[in-house]
Amino acid sequence: MIRIVTTARLRRQAAALAQARSRGVEIQEQADRQFAGHTRSALALSSRMQRSEHSRDVLRAALEDARNELEALKAAPRTVVVLLHYGELHSIHPSIQAAEDHAVAAGAHRAWWGPSTDLPAFKVTWRTLTFSVTPDAEVA
Repeated sequence: MIRIVTTARLRRQAAALAQARSRGVEIQEQADRQFAGHTRSALALSSRMQRSEHSRDVLRAALEDARNELEALKAAPRTVVVLLHYGELHSIHPSIQAAEDHAVAAGAHRAWWGPSTDLPAFKVTWRTLTFSVTPDAEVA
């Protein structure tokens, strides 16, 4: 079969080819834009995941520290310090240092603190007494 190709037909085919190439370029550009968008989304999600993993690790470490501290508190002897002012109960504190600090805030001088004497409590301006505390039941 012999086909006669005219100039008009060649022009139409060239125009169709140019249009197809132009459409191909448009589709490729659209695909590139969508790929770039997906890549940005993937990078953002990856970054978010890394931040979440870091936060998780920090929280796990804090939780482990809190558990260790709780175990240490459970194992440590439990004491309270009673602060007496002329033999009368003035306040209760978790440590001798806290009791002394409170007495200083109430007007005592740091230089007054020293070893306990045999004087009766009512004759001493400030005195601390330490008591052991045994809880009735463990708190979970």
